[in-house]
Amino acid sequence: MWLNGRPYPIEAGDHHVPLDLADRNFHVIDLPVSAADARGNLEVRIANVNLHNMRATFPSSVSFTPGKGLELLYQVGRFETNLARALLLIWVRLGFLAMLGLMAGSFLGFPVACLLCVMVYVASSANGFLVESMQYYVAFPTGGLSLWDRLLWVPAEFYRRLASGDAWAAMKIVVRLIGNTFVLMIPSLGDYSPVPLIADGRQIGNPILVAAVLRVGLIWTNLCALAAWVMFRSRELARVTM
Repeated sequence: MWLNGRPYPIEAGDHHVPLDLADRNFHVIDLPVSAADARGNLEVRIANVNLHNMRATFPSSVSFTPGKGLELLYQVGRFETNLARALLLIWVRLGFLAMLGLMAGSFLGFPVACLLCVMVYVASSANGFLVESMQYYVAFPTGGLSLWDRLLWVPAEFYRRLASGDAWAAMKIVVRLIGNTFVLMIPSLGDYSPVPLIADGRQIGNPILVAAVLRVGLIWTNLCALAAWVMFRSRELARVTM
């Protein structure tokens, strides 16, 4: 490994020390701040070579997964501030679930209301997984089509598969439409989960905090409150008489 053209790490006598890294594993290496140049740039060069015997180096390549393979982390704040942001995110999510429970209680019985809240919470927490699973379940090759053409493609493809006798493939389209509609009707709480960020020691930035407050705290929570008000307002109140 070389940092801005200088070997790292080095031992006494300015000898370059190679790093032993296992394949398909995550490794965390502490880098000195002094390795960055005056502008704050840091160029990292990695080579899979045998420094002690260049002839013993076998042809090989080093590759990283885009977006996940190689990351540079630096300290930007304190743990207490990040924990306060995480608690605020959790509070926003709990506020939505509380309002969802009130909405469900305005027109459903206790067992059904609990089941609805649990279903919405689990589905909204795994929103990204559900979307990806439905894409693999049945593909909609509508990437180069306009919105109107996409709307026309779905029923046309359904009737085409149904006419060809492939009823199971036609039902897959219906299942994905139902799944996509359900996903659109619930917030994506998984995008605003602070647990992975806190566990990995990453900062909870202002964009995710503001997005959670606006989308979950204001929009979705108020929509549930409005729905509860509309449904409860239309109910008739009665008084027990003896």
